[in-house]
Amino acid sequence: MAVDLPDYWSQVEALLSMDFVDLQDTPTNYIGDDTKACVVDEANDQLIFDWPIPALHGSDHENGEIDEISVDGLSGELADDQPSNFLKLSDTPATYAGHAGEVLAVNAGENALEYSGGLGPWLYFTKENPAGVAAITIAGLDSTKMYMAIIKVVGSLDTGELFMRFNADAGNNYDHEGHWHDDALSHGVAAATGVSIIRLMATVPSKAGYPVMGDILFGIYPGINNIMHVKSHLYQVDFGLDSGVADSGGIYVGGAEVTSVTFGITNGTMTGQIILFEQAF
Repeated sequence: MAVDLPDYWSQVEALLSMDFVDLQDTPTNYIGDDTKACVVDEANDQLIFDWPIPALHGSDHENGEIDEISVDGLSGELADDQPSNFLKLSDTPATYAGHAGEVLAVNAGENALEYSGGLGPWLYFTKENPAGVAAITIAGLDSTKMYMAIIKVVGSLDTGELFMRFNADAGNNYDHEGHWHDDALSHGVAAATGVSIIRLMATVPSKAGYPVMGDILFGIYPGINNIMHVKSHLYQVDFGLDSGVADSGGIYVGGAEVTSVTFGITNGTMTGQIILFEQAF
């Protein structure tokens, strides 16, 4: 005769696989308790989901209470000051005063941050000037240092130019070294009193105003023959073609120390970013 016995194994398996909410002294479900904490209830006999009571006591861990925490000696003076105050940290500058436009860098001791001058690295520009010259000048270049920069641009050129110029004494000679390809854009070097210009011009009337995007990479060596090297790579996105401006060359300034570089456009709209890096020799 067959006898049906209770399924003890399934009962044991169910017991072993119980969830937290299946226990007798825990909440019965998680519904509606998003972000709440699990704390001891006021009767001290079970766990519930609730907002912790932020009372400060020295030894009582029950009822959702937490220990008092000493902040003595913590960097940033968390007890009495703004907890996110950058200046209160032990390895940062103590003030912003007198340092407008400067950037932070690791100090020579490699153990803290300090102000390292006002040459960048992030200088943004949005320029629109249909009838004149819109420009940004970066001054304070050091003739004992070397600089690298990237100009990233998006916008359009009409019959004007996107230019880069650096200061020089009047009467100096400006010599163009290198080879340039000419296509939808042409570029050259113009000598003028006190300035030298590298320009990218939209010279084909049918293409005036077409969108351009890309970047120009250049290096400035103020104390080494006063030379500026430029390599540009702009794209004529309307046609998906390389504009052909993809070579490099240099500008020599006749003995004058270069202390500033100016960027700008004429007769067009350009939005972009100038990134200037100080480089070691």
